Amino acid sequence: MPPLDAATLDTANARLAQLPEDTIPTVAPLPTGSNMPFRMNPLFVGRETDLKILAVALKGGETVAVGQIAAATGLGGIGKTQLAVALVHHYGQYFVGGVHWLSFADPNAIPAEIAMCGKMMLNLHPDFGTLDLESQIHLVLAAWQSPLPRLLVFDNCEDPNLLARWRPPSGGSRILITSRRPNWDATLGVQPHSLSTLSRQQSIMLLHKFPATQNALPFTPEDEPSLNGIADELGDLPLALHLASNYLARYRREVSPTAYLAQLRQPDLLQHRSLQVGDRSPTDHEQHVARTFALSYERLTAADALARALLARAACFAPSQLIPRALLLASIEPDHEPDHEGDMLQAADALQQLVNLGLLEVEANGDILMHRLVVHFVNSINRAMTQAAQSAVAAALQKEANRINNTALPGPLLEWQTHLRHITDAVKDRNDEQAARLCNALGFHLVMIGDYAAAKPYYEQALAIREAVLGKQHPDTASSYNNLASLLKDTGDYAAAKSYLEQALAIFEAVLGPTHPSTKVVRANLLSIQEKNS
Repeated sequence: MPPLDAATLDTANARLAQLPEDTIPTVAPLPTGSNMPFRMNPLFVGRETDLKILAVALKGGETVAVGQIAAATGLGGIGKTQLAVALVHHYGQYFVGGVHWLSFADPNAIPAEIAMCGKMMLNLHPDFGTLDLESQIHLVLAAWQSPLPRLLVFDNCEDPNLLARWRPPSGGSRILITSRRPNWDATLGVQPHSLSTLSRQQSIMLLHKFPATQNALPFTPEDEPSLNGIADELGDLPLALHLASNYLARYRREVSPTAYLAQLRQPDLLQHRSLQVGDRSPTDHEQHVARTFALSYERLTAADALARALLARAACFAPSQLIPRALLLASIEPDHEPDHEGDMLQAADALQQLVNLGLLEVEANGDILMHRLVVHFVNSINRAMTQAAQSAVAAALQKEANRINNTALPGPLLEWQTHLRHITDAVKDRNDEQAARLCNALGFHLVMIGDYAAAKPYYEQALAIREAVLGKQHPDTASSYNNLASLLKDTGDYAAAKSYLEQALAIFEAVLGPTHPSTKVVRANLLSIQEKNS
């Protein structure tokens, strides 16, 4: 390769300096010598802010930065590769050395990917195609280390060791990574940018895309509420929305948005044919939502039992709601206080492993977020595992709820009441003692915050379970009678409260004796109501 003259380098750096930071440039042809296998996706929507952030990171500020590495990260199906394709077609024009796209999905194929970049470049060697693979790679890597600004895209780069091996150690090349891994070793100098799901407005725009491009029947204003519901059920995930839009366009005369929404609300959502197969992907990626998640899940080995357990338990919390980190970790061993530092570190490592696989997200405060479609996926893997995880989460939440309830300060529980209600509703039909305890804990909390109407059915469910499982003469059954009586008293239904208290008193006197503290409390409550009615 001939030496780079100063005038050419100055021109290239000046062109990179023109890269706009506040606006997205119009799509333009890529510089000669680029290796870009994908065209701009006409169905791409949104991501304006993400494009600008990544472009600025790759540009490197006012002065020319050496070796800038930016990473678009997020769970499978979030649109990382689609974003990278859009960035290349909008901003690749400013990298005079060209754009070189490489797939890192198969580590063994990376050398051939690098050689392909060399075949597209000019002036590397007069007989480049006749050289052996090792020589071709050597020439390409040497070119990448020149001061000439280039944009390298390492698509699906999940292994930090692969990045360390193939990135140019010096020179003017910038690297854009797409990866499910949000955390990278600081020595690699990666600037990660986590992608969120689409905004609801963008999701609905994407649902409109296929009908508009395929001359299918357009949606009507009456369809908009159903389209909003579809976007909600799919968690605004681009891959799922892309497949849904294709399905609605293809079967527009047979399936209305309202009917499709009803189908998506079934428990086996990921088994719907619309989410399992689509037309050719613009980036040759898997057009199957569940298999997209499976690519990450299958990287968990038999030795990763703790990570699997954490993932199964995270899927038992309320979908699309932040999960308090302490509650999730407590569900691993509900009856054990995690005071052993080694156990805590192992749990933290397992959690980080799930984050690096793109199956969970961690907020700045440590709380956990799991996409609602990942929840469906995890719960569909192994029913026995899901049931065991559900029982463990129920035990952990019930224990913590009782602790907070006993303080008579409902505020801390109010912060995660959604999870307590979700797990209680999920297990209450099992009609076992755990379900009764959860119903009782949630009912007690709701009474404390003054939501008597919501508390009553949970108290009634707890009583019905205990009457059926423990019998009408059990002290726990009597406690449920007393709880219902207290609620009814607070709402002014003294007659019904008196009846429940009389039943509770009879049980406590027979089983615990007339002088037991519980008997005395119920007797006092009954006397109080009798005085109000006298």
